[in-house]
Amino acid sequence: MKRRVLRSCLTFFRKLKWIDGKPLQIEPYRQRIFTQFFDERREDGSLKHNLGLFGRGKKNNKTLDLVLAELIAMMGPTSRCNECLIISFDEDQSQNALTLLKLIIKANPVLDKLLTIRENIILRKDGKGYIKVLPGQSALGEHGRTYRILGGDEIHTQRNYDLFEALSPDPFRSDAQVWLTSYASLFHKPGVPLYDLTQMGRAGRDPRMLFSWYA
Repeated sequence: MKRRVLRSCLTFFRKLKWIDGKPLQIEPYRQRIFTQFFDERREDGSLKHNLGLFGRGKKNNKTLDLVLAELIAMMGPTSRCNECLIISFDEDQSQNALTLLKLIIKANPVLDKLLTIRENIILRKDGKGYIKVLPGQSALGEHGRTYRILGGDEIHTQRNYDLFEALSPDPFRSDAQVWLTSYASLFHKPGVPLYDLTQMGRAGRDPRMLFSWYA
């Protein structure tokens, strides 16, 4: 029997304000992506999806949704540290993502009370989680990280799997997830991560992968 989800990530979003102080607005198609990725479960109660690839055109909340995903994962219940990483495929873009997240926290006193903001990291004050930006070159030496979620923006810049292999999920952490988002790539050929993942998503070969492409 399918396990009933008692708490939706949308409940969390309904309590948040945008950086202008108005209620956070998320279109229905984006709500579906969040609920599928964070709320759906398998028979054993574990998360149904451990990999998500989300293609978006410009000005369609691509980076916003990535930082919201990081926030959900960090603030969720855990018996261990909710280590949440943003990989800087494009260093300026990843810093933009962290800046946006800081603005959202400042606009929401309930988050501001629970979190500590530093230059390149946001920490839970109870010590149970954080969000950190990893520069791409440094990430190549980060084998063995036990993260709750890895968020990768602008993955169209990656021509090989070196970075993905260095930061592959811990197989012994059942809640580990990878959230990847990107524009379309000019390097559209087999062997390039975005091409291979897009083909896998369209074919539906991996039941644990959530694929969405709004170009």
